[in-house]
Amino acid sequence: MNGLPLTTRRKRLLTPVGYALAALGALAGCATDNPTSNSPLTPVGEPMALISPATQGELWACKFSVDPLTKLPNGDVTSGRVSAALTTGDGTLDPAVSGGNSVLIGYNTPAPTPQCVKVWTGGTSATVAVTEDPEPGSALLFYRLVKRTPGAAFDDVYFSLDPVLSPPSEGPYTASVQVDNGGAYEIWFKNVTVTTPPPPNGEGCTYTQGYWKTHSRQGPAPYDAGWQKLGVAEEATLFFNSGASWYQVWQTPPRGNAFYNLAHQYMAAKLNVLNGASTTGAVDGALSGAESLFGGLAAGSTTLTSNQRTQALAWAETLDDYNNGLTGPGHCP
Repeated sequence: MNGLPLTTRRKRLLTPVGYALAALGALAGCATDNPTSNSPLTPVGEPMALISPATQGELWACKFSVDPLTKLPNGDVTSGRVSAALTTGDGTLDPAVSGGNSVLIGYNTPAPTPQCVKVWTGGTSATVAVTEDPEPGSALLFYRLVKRTPGAAFDDVYFSLDPVLSPPSEGPYTASVQVDNGGAYEIWFKNVTVTTPPPPNGEGCTYTQGYWKTHSRQGPAPYDAGWQKLGVAEEATLFFNSGASWYQVWQTPPRGNAFYNLAHQYMAAKLNVLNGASTTGAVDGALSGAESLFGGLAAGSTTLTSNQRTQALAWAETLDDYNNGLTGPGHCP
């Protein structure tokens, strides 16, 4: 579970004209930003179009939808199952979402209307773990927490934004929400449809070793879920008999060591193949040869004989050409 702390920011009500101007201004000022980024300073939809079911001392979970460019509501929202657990404090969880139960919420169509479910009520203060599990084919992009103080108008609301998930999280996601009887709370989940484009010409494409090295869960570039094809340990998977993980091997500069030179190109090629890239006979031979070489070394050894070094460098060159798109299906755009 990976809930993150929530910080609060004020959001003011804008007229429809104000929304349009603000959206244009935000886009002009942030042309290089991720288009799905939702800064608290940019409009997040027409508030009057959003249902606000919670009253003082209650927590509700709802669905949220916003166009990434116009920042206006749209229908790009899929369903998700909501459940909850009381981490600390008092109050009562709705039986529909606790004790192993969950409720499926989404948008009504064709006119998108948020659906909500009551989660918590009747307590002085508590921390509630609210989990949303997107339906297959969808993923959580972000969530917002809304708190209304007693008697507050709709525009006198505090939104807090969990960082945009990149890529969107396809599994269950838990947010820890602090609630009390001094406000009305809603947590709005934003889901997006997850689509995997078909490989070009049915052959896939390849990334370089520099791409895969920096796109694991360790970063620094955005995570590529293609790492999951390697297994549940992903970059923490042990690299043959080396005693080191794939991530650790990739963090070791070759500096003339043919073992690491081949290892880096092998790991990239293996991930490319696992993610659907077609191969050639030479690439298959290099992968098979590298696996036999790595698997036959003594535990912890990275030392190669003269003949092994010559062969390893030849295989590394074959795989380097493949990863860079000089052979095989070509480099990914």
